[in-house]
Amino acid sequence: MNPCPSSWLNRLQTSQRSFKTQLDRWLDRLGNWNPQLLRELKGNCTSRNLTLATLSSLIAQAAFWMSWQRIAVETATVSTETEGILRFYCTGQADEELRACELLSSSTFAVNWPLWWLDLFFWLSSILVGLLVLGGTQALITNWLEESKQGTLDFIRMTPEPSHRILWGKLLGAPALIHWAVLLALPLQTLAGLQAGLGLGGLLLADGVAVAFLGALYLLGLFYASVSDSKQAISSWAFGILGLFLFAPALTIARGVMIRGTMDTPVSPSWFWFGQDLILQPQLCAAIAIAGCAGVALTFWQAVIRRFQNPANTFITKVRSYWLTIGFNLLAMGFFMPWNPNHFQGWAVVGFFWLIQMFAWVVLLLPTRQTLLDWARYRHFQRTRDARSSQRAIDDWLWGENSPPLLALLVNGGLTIALWSPWALAFCFNSSTQGLLVLVAIGCTTGLMLLYGALAQWALLWQVRRPVAWAVGLVGAAIIGSLLLGLMMRSRDAIGWTNAWDWVWLMTPVAPMLMGIVSNPLSLSMAGVAFAINGVAAVGVSYVALNQLDRLGRSESAALIQDDRPQV
Repeated sequence: MNPCPSSWLNRLQTSQRSFKTQLDRWLDRLGNWNPQLLRELKGNCTSRNLTLATLSSLIAQAAFWMSWQRIAVETATVSTETEGILRFYCTGQADEELRACELLSSSTFAVNWPLWWLDLFFWLSSILVGLLVLGGTQALITNWLEESKQGTLDFIRMTPEPSHRILWGKLLGAPALIHWAVLLALPLQTLAGLQAGLGLGGLLLADGVAVAFLGALYLLGLFYASVSDSKQAISSWAFGILGLFLFAPALTIARGVMIRGTMDTPVSPSWFWFGQDLILQPQLCAAIAIAGCAGVALTFWQAVIRRFQNPANTFITKVRSYWLTIGFNLLAMGFFMPWNPNHFQGWAVVGFFWLIQMFAWVVLLLPTRQTLLDWARYRHFQRTRDARSSQRAIDDWLWGENSPPLLALLVNGGLTIALWSPWALAFCFNSSTQGLLVLVAIGCTTGLMLLYGALAQWALLWQVRRPVAWAVGLVGAAIIGSLLLGLMMRSRDAIGWTNAWDWVWLMTPVAPMLMGIVSNPLSLSMAGVAFAINGVAAVGVSYVALNQLDRLGRSESAALIQDDRPQV
């Protein structure tokens, strides 16, 4: 006797009610832990959106799997000739990137399945990370800009919810659909990694590097959205495309580490850190990558948190900038230890990233106009009432959050020179001045950063409508002007410091990078001239900016005192 259809319908309805009850309980717990995350999920994860994301992910995975199966079939297929055939996934002797094909049967070549699975894992992981870089950052930035435009962001800021939970809700909830599509592809990625012989530890390392990189890029995107005046969605797509350009160089390194670390193949470069080959030690390479991305992520996490809590705060504290400068330089020094004169060429890469770091300190340490005026007024009162104000002023300049960043920029440059001095002196024992020239280039660039910081601070104090735009324009004009001057004075030959005016390049921001790629070293006397000019210009502009700040502080203090006097 067949069961009554109504009983099946009752069971189905009971199951649906039970599932709905469990789901409501889970959502209540999620809402208690992070209301912002629940709000984002409810806004983005509708039934229609989830269905589209699921179908898109499954269809894309099926297409990717069939295309990769076709590569295996083409590798195994025997053509009219059976000798001298070279293919990437064959198992014979390697000839550069290709291997000789060996017959498995009369109609089939042997396939290097571990390498095939490894490449599947690599390219699938690359596509997933690229999707998160482009789509995830676009969704995150667009969400932030829309809420900022509508004014809901200010309302969220006034809620009693901690700032870090609100930002976690944004990071996890705004790109939730992209995250769901990627999660559906993780089983295939995990299967490919295990079949390739990576093991559970290798999978965790690879995914850990990807998560660290994405975390740094997400927070950089959130920082960009928090300071951007643009309300257009095109700016979010532009940032995503920029993220793909940053992601592309990492693919070459990651592929070399994965292939060299899992099988005997000559396809890979060599990277040494404190004498250890990173390509042969993927664990160490992954740890360095995670540490570098974590440093960037923590920097922008603190910047976003501080400005979200109080828009008048600086993006980062001076103490944090000192520690990050030390950490970056110690990390970079590992690629030049033990000392080798042939490693000098690689300093151009270090100089590039150090230059970006110093530019970041100019932006992140510069207070707002009102904060500078409040600090100047406070310093004026302190000088008139406290005999020990000079010592406290030095401490305030070094550690205070509201003081101008000029002394902090000098300290960061001095820390860099101090850490690289032993490496530079090693060149002197080899009768070479290249190491000392690197230190001079660092000093020149530190002077330039001091000059740019003073120009930006000076522009912020102007009585204009948009002082930030004026500050950016003034610093940009100084940078472009110095580069044009260097191009006008350069020699007609390749850059090699052969022209009497090539020292002008030390007055441009690219000085640290050029020191690593020049063919002929610049004389120390010419470098000293550039250092002196940079120093005089930095001191002069800093004096003008600080003098204006002090004058504004005195005038505001006098106005306050006048207002406090009793009326007769």
